[in-house]
Amino acid sequence: MTTADEDARTWAWDVAAGPLRLSLGHGVRASGRGTRTWLTVDGPAAVVLPYAVPARVSLEMLVRRPA
Repeated sequence: MTTADEDARTWAWDVAAGPLRLSLGHGVRASGRGTRTWLTVDGPAAVVLPYAVPARVSLEMLVRRPA
C-alpha cells in the first residue's frame, strides 16, 4: 500500500510482476442509502484492459444492494 486515508476511505497501491507495473487507487463513499466505489488503474493497456472486467464485477459485488 502506498497511501491510505481512513477519513476519505481511499487507498492506493502498486503491483509489479517482472517488468510490468500497475498503480491502483480505490475509494468508497456513502451515497444515498448505499455505497459507491471507484478504482483507477494506471499501467500498460495490455494489462489494464483485461483487468477491467473482473475488477468491475468485483466492485459491483462489493457495493450492490441486496435482493
